[in-house]
Amino acid sequence: MFNSMLLGMEQLNRSDKQLMYELFERYYTSVSYQSFEQDLNKKSHVILLKSNESLIIGFSAIEVITFTFEGEKTRAIFSGDTVIHHDFWGDQTLAKEWCMFVGKIKALDKGVRLYWFLIVKGHRTYRYLPIFARKYYPSAREETPDRYQRLIDYLAVNKFHDAYNKDLGVIQFPVPKGQLKEEWADIPGKHVKNADVEFFTEKNPGYRSGDELVCIAELSEKNMRFHARHAFLKGMNAADAEMPVSKFSSDVSLG
Repeated sequence: MFNSMLLGMEQLNRSDKQLMYELFERYYTSVSYQSFEQDLNKKSHVILLKSNESLIIGFSAIEVITFTFEGEKTRAIFSGDTVIHHDFWGDQTLAKEWCMFVGKIKALDKGVRLYWFLIVKGHRTYRYLPIFARKYYPSAREETPDRYQRLIDYLAVNKFHDAYNKDLGVIQFPVPKGQLKEEWADIPGKHVKNADVEFFTEKNPGYRSGDELVCIAELSEKNMRFHARHAFLKGMNAADAEMPVSKFSSDVSLG
């Protein structure tokens, strides 16, 4: 059994940060605790997945960004470092907690468009997009609509500046900020011909070197698939329940 918990970043203690880093380091190379902590401190919330023995077996760092896009107030959930111990791949506890959280964020301003903004350095993460959302971009299923492409470019440029290669749609840091270790970057034979995996490796051929594909999907009842939508609506309906208060970003602080 697992225990999931949502914390404002200011509630995260140093011991948990160290355990999160040790889990992160198990799967990524070219990392340091200092850079991991610096990046973590830029986020607003974190979801922890703990075993009954209080060991951290998964986590997802989250930044809530509120900004104005083409004259419209808009909000995005930026997914930071997210790791689940491979012994528990397939368990959806962390994913459900994440969907409930974004439902609570949506309930704050139901009329404000809410998006999932993520940068993807591995095929396993990319494969979550079709599980969560009906429409997401970039996608093998359709060309990215112009408005979505402008939104992708806006967020990527403002957050990552020159590291964003607009022509390729990927983030290319001058110095890698973590890349999957070879054993986890390899694509299992059963997934090699998966259409989404093929598309991801075509769009992000430098993923083994730490390049990250910029992706986006609207977080709405209409666009979310069944299980994700169920948790999303549960979060919306529980929006008045206690939720960690943490400072949300604004367009001024993007980057």
